[in-house]
Amino acid sequence: MTRIPVEKAKGAEAAFADAGELTEQIRRLAFHLFESRGGGDGHDLDDWLEAERELILAPRPELLQQDGRLEIRMPAEGYEPGEIHVTASPGALVVKAASERKAGQKILLRTIEWPQPIDVDRTTARLDNGILHVTAIRQKQEQQPVSA
Repeated sequence: MTRIPVEKAKGAEAAFADAGELTEQIRRLAFHLFESRGGGDGHDLDDWLEAERELILAPRPELLQQDGRLEIRMPAEGYEPGEIHVTASPGALVVKAASERKAGQKILLRTIEWPQPIDVDRTTARLDNGILHVTAIRQKQEQQPVSA
């Protein structure tokens, strides 16, 4: 079991800060696919989606909820702890991993919305036998004064 640092983000903007680089990689591959089939209109969305499939791995997460605690388990086999980046905001979790050792390995990328807002300061992540575990605690509901 290896701990993974969790970047704390107060809003969703910080979690998507480096999306531009990945979008550019997808764009270049989609254009290559367009050229390799001789061009022609009408297949740009197909080329884009195929480029995403070739570059991105989006494993299906499992969400467990118990006693105010949320845990996400997600396959992350083939990635070292230092290659995995976890960003937590009150409303969502972003997991990104890219292998620096294996050329051609897909980029693991997954965004998961929390069912309830979480306390980002109490969020932890660990990698255990190729499974990423992210544990979060639900935010405490603020008590609203009852007006008479």
